[in-house]
Amino acid sequence: MGMNIISCCHKCKVAKFHFRNEEYQSLTAFYRKHYACIFANPGNVETKEDQLQEEIWMRKYIED
Repeated sequence: MGMNIISCCHKCKVAKFHFRNEEYQSLTAFYRKHYACIFANPGNVETKEDQLQEEIWMRKYIED
């Protein structure tokens, strides 16, 4: 049993929810889409666990 994770781009103000056991496809697509944001500043994009590492941006950012 895995954990659900959420990625966000602080530059674009968007977040993407990745379901457990399906995260590879959505995670790589998200990072590919926001590659320019990562290149500008690696801190722009982050991925965290949705329950244990809860952040304000998880509820604030719109779904990508």
